[in-house]
Amino acid sequence: MCDWFTFEVLDQEIVIHVNTQILFETQPVDTEDADEFCESTLIPIIDQLRQVCIEKGYSQSCIVNLRGADIKLLNTWVLIRIITNIYNHSKDEPENLIKGFQIQNANSLFRALYYASTYLLPAYMTNLITFA
Repeated sequence: MCDWFTFEVLDQEIVIHVNTQILFETQPVDTEDADEFCESTLIPIIDQLRQVCIEKGYSQSCIVNLRGADIKLLNTWVLIRIITNIYNHSKDEPENLIKGFQIQNANSLFRALYYASTYLLPAYMTNLITFA
């Protein structure tokens, strides 16, 4: 399922923690598999989190910690496809509940991949991403 992320509630905010090593090891093989994964698994979880946020007045943030992750396992196209699927699913909502997306312990290779692919990411996403 989604063994690569957990979440906790802190001060009216759901904070999603992404375990990048597990994500990289278990990511879909290609963009078609990414579409299936998003449709069958990830989007329903996101919808449930979003519903809780709406009902309770919470916001969301996401923390991606790259410490110890083997970045060479990352399939950039698959990750971009997952992000795009999430964006396409939620772009027509009146309010984007995600308030921040922090990437921790990013090495120079990951930063280079990120900056090279920013033009492929939705604008709201590039404006939310910060490095710590």
